[in-house]
Amino acid sequence: MKDLKLTAAKLKEIIRARIKAQPPIPENSSCPRTVYVIAEYLNKMSPLLRKDSNTVLQSSRFSANNKKIAFWKANFAPGSFLFRIPPDDRKEGHLPDRLYHSVENSEIYMARWELAAPERTLTCPRDCCDGELIHKEMKISRSMTCTKIFSVDADQTIHRYAFSMQYQCKACSSTCRATDGNLLRTLPFFLQKAYPVDPRQAKEGAKYHIYKTTSKLFSGLGTTYLSAEAMSKYLYQNLGECYLECEVDYYSQFLVSTSTRLRRMERKGTSVVWS
Repeated sequence: MKDLKLTAAKLKEIIRARIKAQPPIPENSSCPRTVYVIAEYLNKMSPLLRKDSNTVLQSSRFSANNKKIAFWKANFAPGSFLFRIPPDDRKEGHLPDRLYHSVENSEIYMARWELAAPERTLTCPRDCCDGELIHKEMKISRSMTCTKIFSVDADQTIHRYAFSMQYQCKACSSTCRATDGNLLRTLPFFLQKAYPVDPRQAKEGAKYHIYKTTSKLFSGLGTTYLSAEAMSKYLYQNLGECYLECEVDYYSQFLVSTSTRLRRMERKGTSVVWS
């Protein structure tokens, strides 16, 4: 089980190998390439299901899938589909990895209710229909479409991204995404918490969602103190400050690690040539 747990070292190897093998990303992508690569790997390692139900394939005949089941259990908590990218080493002399550093501590929501709560029967959110929802596809395309979750957390190093399974109703054939607010409302509250967005504001197909605690904050302030434009500006300003702190963290670690390495080279008598 420990070997299946994704560490910073393993993720950096996966990122380097996959980015090298993939074509350039489109300019209008809604998430960083590194996040997309990790999400694609998580999707590849997710357990396979039966085509006509949300039941996981599990028997001695499906040894490869049994490994995927163990992988999911090792990296996702029960009742959750959240994967948090672990922080990298911070030892002096350890040069930070540029690609990995830009996304460490980020949260990726691989929204799949059939894996987070396999005992739960998903029902169609449409009015006058109580048909069962069956998984259709977990599409993570090269256009890297995903849902960015904005927040104003005290910990500004956290970015949140959601990739969601598409379901289809057995009865009426309608489809919906795992992060659709209409579907979230059909789930009990303890399961709704797995996706940290108010169901009333989780619009299907939206490129952005608002983190639940942030939406509560704005709903209280907006009625009296803030306009929608002011709240939007505050969110983007917070996002800019978040990226700035990430850059400062990277370069400060890089400078300290570089100076430490230079001192070690000087102690060993190695000449340092500055170009």
